[in-house]
Amino acid sequence: MGTPCKYSKRRIQQLKRRLLALSRYRKDSKRSPAGREDDFESFISMDVIRNLTSVTALVVQLSSFTDPKFHPLKLAILDNRWTTFACSLRSLSLRTPLEDLAVIIPRDIKLVQLEKFDLNICITYRSSDVDGLMRKIILPFLTSHNNTLEFLVLNAEESFNLSSFLEEIPHIPRLSSFGLNQTFTSSDTTVLSGHHRFLQAHQSHLLDLNMKFTPWYSLCPTTETWFTQAWSQVHLPKLCSLSLTLPQYPEHDARGATPYLLQYTQTLTTLTLKPCRFSYKAASVLLPQLGAGVLRTLELYFWAMSPDLLQLFAQHMPNLYSLKVNAKYYSPKKDTQVAWGERIARVRSSSLYDVAICVADRISNFPWKFCQAMELVCFPDWKLHSFQWEPFLFPYLDELRLAMTTALPRVQSFWGIPRSD
Repeated sequence: MGTPCKYSKRRIQQLKRRLLALSRYRKDSKRSPAGREDDFESFISMDVIRNLTSVTALVVQLSSFTDPKFHPLKLAILDNRWTTFACSLRSLSLRTPLEDLAVIIPRDIKLVQLEKFDLNICITYRSSDVDGLMRKIILPFLTSHNNTLEFLVLNAEESFNLSSFLEEIPHIPRLSSFGLNQTFTSSDTTVLSGHHRFLQAHQSHLLDLNMKFTPWYSLCPTTETWFTQAWSQVHLPKLCSLSLTLPQYPEHDARGATPYLLQYTQTLTTLTLKPCRFSYKAASVLLPQLGAGVLRTLELYFWAMSPDLLQLFAQHMPNLYSLKVNAKYYSPKKDTQVAWGERIARVRSSSLYDVAICVADRISNFPWKFCQAMELVCFPDWKLHSFQWEPFLFPYLDELRLAMTTALPRVQSFWGIPRSD
């Protein structure tokens, strides 16, 4: 990170006096003390930038719309420091509207050691052409740094079409990690052909893939439909870490993802798939094959947490290091979901009162029965080190914690808290 810039109390007092001296010449002399404090913080930050000589990571968060007063001065200071940053900067994160990036990103200066580029895609004005700005500003920057980049992260806050931009990104030969956060509107309006082309161009050397699709108030395709799209057919032979967050509204069963996940059993060390949920039956197909590989960290969603499910983990994934489970509900038996469905079918034609009683019985009795069932099981040989589960169900939190800690004596961390605490 380079040499930190430290200020003594004397230096801070000098800066305060300079700021107060400048404020005497302002036309608006009736500003509040809070406003002067904001000015002082901006003044200090700009003075720090002036004194930086070696920087390896930089986050730029500027906006001419929200900070019109100091934006020109900040921009001038940053523009004068790019030459200094060019030799040492390894990570660049931009949290700036696309309209302002045209005058922020250096055009004639190359960051010769840049390895990570993190872009927050946002705009100031609704009328702005996002695709045009991305091609005009970001694409040339990626092209000029494609021989050094290893990590690329794109985070789109709103419903932007990134397909054409991804399709035009040139091959980045050293790229090992790619992250994408994008809003999913519908199968008709969210185009993913560019995603397919991008993954295809980098499939031979991509090690880490993190893709998150946020639903946009619309019905989403089922898991089976999602994993028949072209992008999911691109095999990544060296993939070690995979994180997929799919648009699920309403919640879908995850068994359609099983064929896609099983192609990476021999390479994956970290896997996250959410929020689609696995049943016990689907888990009994997936977990034994995942356990035969090199997987160490796992996060999955299930319809029900049961002692049988934990037994499945302990039996087929004995070397798992970290496990995070999200369960729709707690169940004493693996087949409770089927029994619950049959019971709902029986009362569906009954009165609303009967249905309410059925739901209340499920909520109140299942966690307690789960804790009772957990008292009968123990997994002393399971080498799991860290375990997290959701939801917490606070009325039963103490009972659940006791049941888990007793059944898993070798686990050293629950929810990130050491067992001793």
